Parts: sequence; C-alpha cells; structure tokens
Amino acid sequence: MTLHSAEIFLTLNNLKIGDVLVINSMEWTIASIHSDIIDFYREGIDGSNRVLQMNERELDTLLQEQPR
Repeated sequence: MTLHSAEIFLTLNNLKIGDVLVINSMEWTIASIHSDIIDFYREGIDGSNRVLQMNERELDTLLQEQPR
C-alpha cells in the first residue's frame, strides 16, 4: 500500500511495517515502528539502501509541508 500525504493525516495511527509512504516525491517503506519512532528504508538507484528515521510529529510536520 502506497500512501500519499493527504491520506497520511487520516491514517498516521494505523501505519504498519511494510506500508509505503511518499516523502519528498520518493517512496519509503516502513521497516520498523518503536513507540513513536518510525524507521523507513528505500533502495537507491545504485542498489544501496537508504535509511530514514523520524518520530510521528516530525513525519506529520513533513507531510503537512508537502504539496497534496
């Protein structure tokens, strides 16, 4: 499931491992959720893995700033 910023506001509490979110026009997969810390990963064009970690408040703020 790929979620875009407009959908995230309704489902932030329903995120689960394996969900894909579009952040800054890139698809990030949820790797783990620890309390309010969410770990994301994506595979770069060169085949290397990229990791992103943020809490729910940071994610909410970031997604609110993105165009819908």
